Amino acid sequence: MDYEKVWKDLKMYIEILFWASRRFAESENINVDERLRAEGGELMGRKILNFMGMLEKEMTTANEGRR
Repeated sequence: MDYEKVWKDLKMYIEILFWASRRFAESENINVDERLRAEGGELMGRKILNFMGMLEKEMTTANEGRR
């Protein structure tokens, strides 16, 4: 299993869900409850992507120390 490919695919999938939630939250044809759920999905996606970015930095730093 290629873990780098899996990581990139997972990150791309979360980015797609993040942007879809954002677009849905900005649409005018939804009620307040739907907008709040969409905004929640956007915020969760952003948090996950930020966390993945921090993990990537740590993984890169760990690899650099082993050289």
